[in-house]
Amino acid sequence: AVDRPFEGVIGKLLSDFLEQPSPAELQAALPAFLEKRSWFGLVRAHLSTTGQWRYFECTLHPVLQDDSVLAVTVIADDVTAERERESLFSALFETLQEPVWVSTCEGRLLDLNQGMASMLAVEQRQQLLGANLFALVLGPERDALQEVMRRRQPVRDFDLTLVRSDGAPVACIANATPVVDVSGVARYHGTLTDISKRRAVERQLAYEQRFKEQLIVSFPDAIITLDAQGRFTFGSPRAEILFGCPASSLPGRPLTDYFDPQDATPIATLLRDCVSEPGTACTRELHPQVGADGIWRTVQMRATALLDEQQRLTGIVASLRDITEEKQLEQQVIAQERMAAVGQMIEGFAHELNNPLTAMVGACELMRQDGVPAAAAHHLDLLESQTSRAREIVQNLILFSRPAIEGTATVDVGKLIERTVALRRHSLRAKNVSVDLGVAAPLPAIRAVPGQLMQVFLNLLINAEDACRAGGRQGGTVRIRTGCDGGFVWCTFQDDGPGVKPADANFIFEPFFTTKGPRGGVGLGLSICRSIIQAHAGRIEVSSAPDGGAVFRVSLPRPNAEVGGRGRVRSETRGQI
Repeated sequence: AVDRPFEGVIGKLLSDFLEQPSPAELQAALPAFLEKRSWFGLVRAHLSTTGQWRYFECTLHPVLQDDSVLAVTVIADDVTAERERESLFSALFETLQEPVWVSTCEGRLLDLNQGMASMLAVEQRQQLLGANLFALVLGPERDALQEVMRRRQPVRDFDLTLVRSDGAPVACIANATPVVDVSGVARYHGTLTDISKRRAVERQLAYEQRFKEQLIVSFPDAIITLDAQGRFTFGSPRAEILFGCPASSLPGRPLTDYFDPQDATPIATLLRDCVSEPGTACTRELHPQVGADGIWRTVQMRATALLDEQQRLTGIVASLRDITEEKQLEQQVIAQERMAAVGQMIEGFAHELNNPLTAMVGACELMRQDGVPAAAAHHLDLLESQTSRAREIVQNLILFSRPAIEGTATVDVGKLIERTVALRRHSLRAKNVSVDLGVAAPLPAIRAVPGQLMQVFLNLLINAEDACRAGGRQGGTVRIRTGCDGGFVWCTFQDDGPGVKPADANFIFEPFFTTKGPRGGVGLGLSICRSIIQAHAGRIEVSSAPDGGAVFRVSLPRPNAEVGGRGRVRSETRGQI
């Protein structure tokens, strides 16, 4: 201990080797030893021979003769290393900011550092000594921790909620290990990690995540993301509605699969603009076919480049807004304005044409009265017949151009259909479509607005023309029949086209429904027809012909007819719609 051989120690004074304790301190402690005649304790000594401070656990016994102390036997155990470890542990224990605790298996706290006291809002750690750890744990976590420690098992990453002295909860993670001393007594040495701030951040992040998800779900437009090649990487719930398939089936599919083939070029241009000009919002109007019924819609796609934190392109994000109704209403307004302008123009030039045509017919009659050669009479008859035909066409145009506010009149349905067919004669001939017109005679007259009925018949005739040419066909035949059944005068328009699908028959009279594709029509013609016929207390129906094609049947009530049923009225119709 003093770094000297045996011979260099025997006979020397203790003070030759020890600077501390000093001889005076040793002399001052001697009376107490002589009185008790025994002593045990820890001595911190500074050895002059080595210049070191050492710790010794010393046991002192007296050497007695006749009850007098002749000498002192000292047994000194050098415990410097153990003491330094204990000091280091104590310093670490006290200075650690992380809460540290020692308890019995029953949860009684034997020791804890100031870090744990601070976490529990206690000023002095001594206030918690002897307290029960389990009493500080809230909820069912207490029973789980108590069971583990009762079995002397390690505590690993236990989520606990402790209660502070002010009643506030503290979220933490507990880790502890049972340590058994030489006497067989087990104690738990553990740590607590305060995760209250982390939990608050996690709750905030979870809230923000839920908010973003709810924002995407609640956003009125469909939200999608694409890669640079135009393949889906994400679709919002509204995208499921728009494309008629689960969002999970979209990733990897090309965007063009869900749109009209004619939109392929606009889509490619849109994607190219987004990639080449990041930060710029690009807009296009596209036409997806929506749902199991395959209804064509018009959407406005607004897209921009999707960039990562390093401003590198990772894809494209886009919103798709269904503007079908807006576009159709816009087209309807344009069509109405165009029809109003056309009607005014037709009425104007029809009146202008009517005067010279009337004069031509009158001139033909005067020439015939004055007498003409036989050869000239033939040409005069041809001139008069063609002039009369021109006058008839002009009269039909005037009748068709009459505004809807005109009053009702007595109408012969057969003649009104003949006039309508005459208006379309040139178009029918150009499309190689013939008309098989069979008008039953005589038909009872009805009260109606002639211009409105002509609009119905004209729409049905145009639809029949288009059906005859559908699928690349070069022409066909439209069969028109009339008749009288009970209290109704009816007419049918039958084409030899592809017919009407049963699924479409339920929607064919709905506004904006069309089977002609996104660019084939507005989808208002049949809806307007139904409104006009219902305003006349009649009904319009569609069915499939036995030999193919579609059949539209219009039924209009006769004046003073007592009829009933859905879509019919039981009153006089004379003088009113």
